[in-house]
Amino acid sequence: MIHSVADVGVGCVVGGQFINILAYADDTVVNAPSWRAMQLLLSVLSAQSVMLDLTCNANKTVRMVFTPK
Repeated sequence: MIHSVADVGVGCVVGGQFINILAYADDTVVNAPSWRAMQLLLSVLSAQSVMLDLTCNANKTVRMVFTPK
């Protein structure tokens, strides 16, 4: 699942590193430069989750938006 999202090639550069997904245990962070890119990453994540019979807890879902300077 993580490789599928990472291979999309859409994400953000943070500290000189390209990052579009971070995961630890059962927590996942998805980084995208726009809402369209975020939707693409979430669609890939959703499709992979269905294939693996995993679910997302919407009560623990948080969204943050940062505007560039």
